Amino acid sequence: MPSTDDIAPARIRAGDVVMTVILLGVFSGAFLLARDWPFRAAFFPRLLSVAGICFSVLKLIQFAVLLWRPARSGPVEPPAARPVHADDEEQDDQSLEYVFGSAGARAWTAAVAWVAGFFVGLWLVGIYVIVPVFALAYLRTAGKASWPAAALYAAVAGGVLWLAFTRLLAVPMPAGVL
Repeated sequence: MPSTDDIAPARIRAGDVVMTVILLGVFSGAFLLARDWPFRAAFFPRLLSVAGICFSVLKLIQFAVLLWRPARSGPVEPPAARPVHADDEEQDDQSLEYVFGSAGARAWTAAVAWVAGFFVGLWLVGIYVIVPVFALAYLRTAGKASWPAAALYAAVAGGVLWLAFTRLLAVPMPAGVL
C-alpha cells in the first residue's frame, strides 16, 4: 500500500472552484438579505446561510491547500488489486462525479428548468402551494412515481412545512405575489 507521501495531489477542476465561489456569493447574499428581518423570521435563513458560507470557505481552503501542496516525487505504487464484480462497475457509473460529468445538455437544461420553475412558483404562489404542487409534478414526470405515491409525498411535504413553520415555529413564510 502506498504511503500518503507518495500519493499525487488531487486534480482541481475550474468548475468546482467557480461553483464554490458562486455558492459563497449566494449564501452571503442570503445572509445580508435576512439581516433586516425580524429575529424569528430571519433565524432559519441566517442559520442556513452561515452554514453555507462556512462550508464554502472550507472548500475554498481545501482547494488552496491542494493547489499549493508541493507535488510528491517518487514512484507511486498502484493500489492492491481486488476482484471486480459486475455491480462495482454499475455503482461507479452512478457515482455523483460520473453523473455530473456525463450529463448532457438536455439533462442540464431540464434540471435548471425544474429549479427555475420552483423559484418562479415560490415567488408567484408561495411556499405552501408550490411545495406540494412541485413535488407532485416532479415526482410524476421526472421521477415516474405512481399517482398515489406522488400525491402522498406532496401532501406530507406540504403538511410538514405548514405544521413546522406555521404552528410550531410561528415563522412567517413567503406568501407569493398572487
